[in-house]
Amino acid sequence: MVDIVTLIKEKARKHLKRILLVEGEDDRIIEAASKAVSEKLAKPVLLGDERIIKNIAKDKQISLVGIEILDYKKLDDLNSKYAKQLYELRKDKGMTLEQAISHANDPLWYATMMVKFGEADGFLRSYCNTIYTPDGGFHETGLRAALAKGLKAYAELKGDRKA
Repeated sequence: MVDIVTLIKEKARKHLKRILLVEGEDDRIIEAASKAVSEKLAKPVLLGDERIIKNIAKDKQISLVGIEILDYKKLDDLNSKYAKQLYELRKDKGMTLEQAISHANDPLWYATMMVKFGEADGFLRSYCNTIYTPDGGFHETGLRAALAKGLKAYAELKGDRKA
């Protein structure tokens, strides 16, 4: 009998997807991206500062072959495009252009926008982290909180009135 992990890997190999890795500057994420390439499971894209990512990979002797690095904070045209699109999607719910610009510079929102507009197939945020609400108040930590924020961002983009 074939286990579920083997089945998932086989399916992933047949349909390689472009997956954004939100914490691209973390050595564990860089290593996971390298493993995904070597096992032909995905086309990983590390979000983060290219210089930092390359330095970490060099220090940890992690191969970056086959891994795209997207230094999204340096892509002013794309950030501006996403901010304008996010504003248009959310202005009826009270989002200002300034808030949209701020969100477009957050890696989780950035990844959500890339998926929304078909520029990536999906994104992952993996480990424990502090999650702040858009107004800078309440925060949680952990994978559950990260998933909740990602789902909320996606629901807001889809126009779900409960988000």
